[in-house]
Amino acid sequence: MVAITGFLEIVLARQFFNGEMRPAYAISGHFVILAAIALHTLSRMKKGKDLRLSFLLFSFTFALGPAGAAATLLTAAMVSIFSRKTKPFEEWYCTLFPDEASSQSDILEEIQAQRAQGERSIMPLIDVLTFGTHTQKQALLTMVTSNFKPAFAPVLKTALNDANNAIRVQAATGITKIEADFMTRAVDLTNRCEQNPDDADLLKEIAEHYDRYAYIGLLEHDRETECRNNALGYYARYLALRPDDSAARTAAGRILVRDRRYKDAVAWFERVGSDGTVVPRAPEEAVWYLESLFRLGHFAKVRAILMASGKELQDSAGLPLEILEAVQLWVDGNAEGNA
Repeated sequence: MVAITGFLEIVLARQFFNGEMRPAYAISGHFVILAAIALHTLSRMKKGKDLRLSFLLFSFTFALGPAGAAATLLTAAMVSIFSRKTKPFEEWYCTLFPDEASSQSDILEEIQAQRAQGERSIMPLIDVLTFGTHTQKQALLTMVTSNFKPAFAPVLKTALNDANNAIRVQAATGITKIEADFMTRAVDLTNRCEQNPDDADLLKEIAEHYDRYAYIGLLEHDRETECRNNALGYYARYLALRPDDSAARTAAGRILVRDRRYKDAVAWFERVGSDGTVVPRAPEEAVWYLESLFRLGHFAKVRAILMASGKELQDSAGLPLEILEAVQLWVDGNAEGNA
């Protein structure tokens, strides 16, 4: 159809410019050709065939005459060449986040084996984005999005600047998916809290949800602040019902410290119980309390607390090695000063 259209348009144009055909006849012939293309397109539509080139032929011929047929022919040739190397859009889009990761790449198994290593595995993951193949990068982003945790945020941010457009799209889609999952969960928990305002377990669940999301490393400052404030509000409501939960108390105080509200954090950690006595602090809570005092420059108080309970902190299970080393330095320094 393209060749016939081009031939007829060339004949009309040649006769018109040579003065062998009047303008009215040339224009009429042009519209007859367009009508024939339209009928051909309708017949292909009824047969369920691809109509993209037919629409292009009609549009180009209408606007450009003989050149339109040539442009359509060139487009058809390019489509034929590039279609051998490319995937259909639907197939390409499905590969961004497949239901099951492909097993053809051994790198995915290595990535999943490193997943439990936390932040220590981030540099190898970023190396995959820097030096890996396209398939390896897609497998990595699929795993990171499906099993997201805050330590993976640098991977997604790095992928947003990848030279490959498909990788950038997959990273952006992954971030959008993470945010959408959070919002869906937050809305559901909020609705349930409104229906059961005194459900302590539900209050703790939504507080922890906002707490985790505030530090995923993908949010803007204002959004982080909003999530931290929501988490603090729900922790306060929860602790009003269950004041003996040291983990929740620690989490609320940690938010204040990370938000650089050190005076508020000190006041929070130095609160007293209903009987007028100081509420005992769990090891992790004591660490955040000491951090607040240190940031405020209350070094004498830090020294006094560590002299009294530094050994207990050192014997506590679950504290990071960096914290234990810092406590050891303070304890040893105090011991040398008193010697």
